[in-house]
Amino acid sequence: MKKLNVLFATFMVISSFALADSNTVASANVLGYTKIIDPASNKMALVAAPFNCGTGTVSSLGDIFGTNQLRQSFLSSRCDQIFTWDVVQQSYVRYVQKTNGFFYFYTNFSGAAVNPVISRGQALWIKAPATAYAPTERTILISGNVPNDSAYTNSITGNSGNPMNFIANPYPVEVEVSSLINTNDGARGHFLSSKTDRIMLWDSEAQQYVYLSLKTPTNRWYYYTNWSASSAPVINIRPGQGFWYRTTNAFTWVENKSYVLE
Repeated sequence: MKKLNVLFATFMVISSFALADSNTVASANVLGYTKIIDPASNKMALVAAPFNCGTGTVSSLGDIFGTNQLRQSFLSSRCDQIFTWDVVQQSYVRYVQKTNGFFYFYTNFSGAAVNPVISRGQALWIKAPATAYAPTERTILISGNVPNDSAYTNSITGNSGNPMNFIANPYPVEVEVSSLINTNDGARGHFLSSKTDRIMLWDSEAQQYVYLSLKTPTNRWYYYTNWSASSAPVINIRPGQGFWYRTTNAFTWVENKSYVLE
């Protein structure tokens, strides 16, 4: 169990990356933040919000991104797009932010403003507009209350159709992927790479997926393209990093908080 050990009287702002260290934070109210990259030139970033950004444990798109961090315009094609995932329909829902700071459906830009609820264990895409409107990447801060619940439950959808789940670590700590999800949580491993659950990470630099499969009996994730490696790679999931999860076996993923706020 990690302890966050930096003292302040009543209020503190700390980087989510610091939460991965063996430090201590004693505070009545603990706020955290993580930096994510808003990409340039039609590129995409796979992100998440590991904090309670709104009221209590409920966060909305507006709570996560605020009113002036994303690229905005009076034309939807010139805005950053935020993609959420409808796990039931297995399809994207896209949002953009006008210059008034409100979010709208990309497919109904002239309609009413919307502000969907986003859970902590939920991933999001950010897609930049064309180069003319996004010539360089930018930094976005996602901030909020550091979660202090002892565990977080995320239902993973699985069936014969091998559906996609858009998920993330619900806590602002860096965790090695084999410790984050494994067969002890309900994930399906196998000695054949084609018969295991699949994780799809996003390489933002290369703008392509990296595929992982869960090997038994080691109970560790291996690169799908290097399944026969003598040892599993060390792959860390950063705070604010989202990923895809595919399985034919539905299970309830319960992630325990790995730090103590004092």
